[in-house]
Amino acid sequence: MRGFKKLLAALVCLVCVPVLAVPALAWEFEMAGSMTWTYEFYSQQGNQGFFGPWDFDNDITATDNLNYWWNGPRIAQNLVTGHDASRAYFYVVLDPTIKINPAVRMKGRVRLGQWGNPQASYYNTQDSPGTDNAMSEAQWTMFWATAQTPWGTFGIGKRPWKFGTGLQYDGSDGLTTESAVLNAPYGPFDIGVGVYAHRPAKGGATVSLDPYSVDLRPVSTYSPPAPVANPVANFLSLGGDFFASHPALIGQVGPVPVVAPYFNHADKSGALRMDLVAYGVYNNGPLQMGVLGSYGTYHRGPEATLKFTGAKSALNLAQDSDFFHGTAFTKYNNGRFFFNAEAAWVYWTDRLMGADLFTVGGFSPSGVPFFAGIGPFTPGPRYTEQWRYMAEAGVMAGPSKLSVLASWSPGPDRRAGALIDRQPALFVLHPAADVFYGNYDVFRPYSFIFSYNYGSGLNAYNLSLDGYVRDAWVLAGRLDYAVAANLNVYGTFMWAERTSNGYGWGCIFPNFPFAPDGSVTFRVNGPLFADLAGTPSPNIPDRSLGWEVNAGVDWNLLEGFTIGFLTGYWQPGKWFSYACIDRSVPAWFTGAGPGNNWGTRPTKSIDPIIAGQFTMTYSF
Repeated sequence: MRGFKKLLAALVCLVCVPVLAVPALAWEFEMAGSMTWTYEFYSQQGNQGFFGPWDFDNDITATDNLNYWWNGPRIAQNLVTGHDASRAYFYVVLDPTIKINPAVRMKGRVRLGQWGNPQASYYNTQDSPGTDNAMSEAQWTMFWATAQTPWGTFGIGKRPWKFGTGLQYDGSDGLTTESAVLNAPYGPFDIGVGVYAHRPAKGGATVSLDPYSVDLRPVSTYSPPAPVANPVANFLSLGGDFFASHPALIGQVGPVPVVAPYFNHADKSGALRMDLVAYGVYNNGPLQMGVLGSYGTYHRGPEATLKFTGAKSALNLAQDSDFFHGTAFTKYNNGRFFFNAEAAWVYWTDRLMGADLFTVGGFSPSGVPFFAGIGPFTPGPRYTEQWRYMAEAGVMAGPSKLSVLASWSPGPDRRAGALIDRQPALFVLHPAADVFYGNYDVFRPYSFIFSYNYGSGLNAYNLSLDGYVRDAWVLAGRLDYAVAANLNVYGTFMWAERTSNGYGWGCIFPNFPFAPDGSVTFRVNGPLFADLAGTPSPNIPDRSLGWEVNAGVDWNLLEGFTIGFLTGYWQPGKWFSYACIDRSVPAWFTGAGPGNNWGTRPTKSIDPIIAGQFTMTYSF
């Protein structure tokens, strides 16, 4: 009996060994996340607004009660009726990780924002009251998988794309990649190559016009009809796409629906080919250096010349485009001093082929204005060559940290009232592509109002709808002081001016009477009716964008619970006095021209903006 018990005990041990070992072979689940509640307020300190004195409109009287222009992201950027604007909201971010084994894992991100709004939304307070009324559908914004192989780490799926300082590849806030990438470590080097097997360049299966490009054909009259009611050509609304209409076809007046020649998402017309990326990074103690380059090319339109060349085929112009973008950066931090620098580039060429029978003017050689004469539209190439630069340096001494920043980004080249075919800024010819390469993380520590809220005055909002800087020379500084291990106070200063004077007087204006809802339109060439009359506005001579100061505190009150408060003051510069029309000017909209300074009052002053933000963040 005693021997039987020993045998039974031995059998039990043998059975338990594989059973107890099973959990070590199973997959593991981890979760990180946060919930952030925010209250923001904004106020203009006086009655002299961006668009002139308040409660007065000398052209469209039905909207003279609309006053303060708050250009905050994620909320409608329409004028409000008073001095002030505010909002309260929260959002939740969950980052799960599934470890299948030590070499293979999957990661993702779930975001709780506003119901039915998948684009980086917040849940605005009281949008959906009631215990059984859904506030959000918990949207998956990213999901990717990685595998550590003998040749390096291989990754697929939608994931953040962060490289360098974030001047061009700001994966910490917005930019993602869905390429298949192999990253191979070699000593102090990381060498990577990636490719997209298939990626539509058109942004949707039924979009006919290339969403990365903007049509710079002139607003014009047609023969026969009269001027179109809602002309789109040469109407560059910064950061936006075309209206859902196109200039009228021959013999037809008014806008017509966009023709959609792509009805199948698998259509390779408009799909990127030769879609490649390669990079190298060197790491050695306090020093990190890297370089990245990405090349792609695509064809849009018919695969051959259409036999029918009448007006119905005019929208189906063939276009071949190629782009090459990349960056080189350096980071150094020895615990006392730090230095970051980056130079980023984008080269983009569009070659157009075919005949367009319903426009006038034509593309021209470099240095000669677009559409200088009247005649058949002759398609030709368009070029973008953009370079952006930044340098940041600082010193850490005890509880203090001092940082300074200098950056430069280009703007449009406009001559004799027209944009030329060679542009130094990506957003001029490719506004929808420019938002991919926002630089929110570079400027947000230094600017809350001008950069984050007003998108540098050019509607510059990235894929997460956070403001960034376009066309500006920026100098900024920041001082942080750790009062305690869990309490940090800081102050910032920023000064900026435009690097380009390629904007027409009155290029920012309320969109009346087409949309009498307080919406604001950006048009590089200035007032629409001035172009129709053949009197385009001159370039803005003053480049000052103003200065901004901020002060704030971050208090980690409990583990996983942080309170933050920030307040800022921005004095807009003289550039806005020329760029923003003045509604006290007679006929500022319907009669803009040389006789009324194209609807502007350059001598006006714009009262400063005060803004603040209070946040509570719960994290785990």
